Amino acid sequence: MAFETHPPYRLFVSGDAGVWMLYNKDRWASVAGNMPNVVVSDLVFHHRDRILTAATYGRGIWRLNVTKKFRVTEGEPSGEGNDPAEAPMAARTTSFASIMLAGPGSALSPRR
Repeated sequence: MAFETHPPYRLFVSGDAGVWMLYNKDRWASVAGNMPNVVVSDLVFHHRDRILTAATYGRGIWRLNVTKKFRVTEGEPSGEGNDPAEAPMAARTTSFASIMLAGPGSALSPRR
């Protein structure tokens, strides 16, 4: 869970279904955007840079610039229940950037 420390003070949560944002005080929207379908195990909001960093299980670390408002597309559920596929999305305009941690010459690359 990460809390934005600048207005509009959004709450971001993560888990098995990606990254979600609380908006309008009672609605959730997916902000996973181009992130692969993967468990997100940790979120950190960087106050100065206004960057949301997401650590995934096996797919690296991803960053999202949250300086602008998200455009949330409202979808009306067609059936009963809580189908995540029918949830509102702020997705088509969000773009996480992958951070490569282990590459040639990095501290995490295997030594020969």
